[in-house]
Amino acid sequence: MSLMKEKRISSERTSTSSLPLLPDPQDYDFGDENLRPKKRQTWCRPLFLHTLIFATYTLALMGLAKSIRGQNCHADMIFSPARGAVKYELVHAENDLMKKSPYAGFPSPEGDQAWRDLLRNSNIRISGDELKKLNRSSIQLQDGSGDYFGGLSAHHHLHCIKSKTSVNQ
Repeated sequence: MSLMKEKRISSERTSTSSLPLLPDPQDYDFGDENLRPKKRQTWCRPLFLHTLIFATYTLALMGLAKSIRGQNCHADMIFSPARGAVKYELVHAENDLMKKSPYAGFPSPEGDQAWRDLLRNSNIRISGDELKKLNRSSIQLQDGSGDYFGGLSAHHHLHCIKSKTSVNQ
C-alpha cells in the first residue's frame, strides 16, 4: 500500500511540474484600453470643472470689487462731521524718492512755513449734536453759539509729524 501512495505522489509531481510558470501570452488582450490608464479620466473632469468654477467666482468678485470702488465705500463707517465736505478721488502717487519737497529733509525755515500753510485751518466748529454722535467731549466756544472746538484726526497726526521735523521745537 505504501508503494501505491508513492506512485500517486510521483505522478502528481510530474503533472504539476509540466505546467508552465507563466500563462500563455495569447491569453492577454493588448488593445487600446491597456495603453491608456482609466484612473486619469476619473480625476481629470472634476479638476477641470472645479478650475472653471474657481475662475468664474474669481472674475465675478473682481468685477464686483471694481464696481464698488467708484462708490463711497466709507459711508457706513463711524460718524464724521467732515464727511459731507470730503470728495473721494483716485490719485496715482508718484514714488519718486529723490523729488524735492518742503516737508522732507532737514529742518529749515522754508519747511516750517510749508507746514504752517498746510495746517493753518485745522480747527473746526462742531455742534452739540455732532459731538454726541462722536461720543466725545470738548471745550465749548465762548461766542455764545453753543458749538464746540474740534479738529480732524488727520490734522492732529500731521501736527505730530510737523513737531518732529520743525526747527523751532
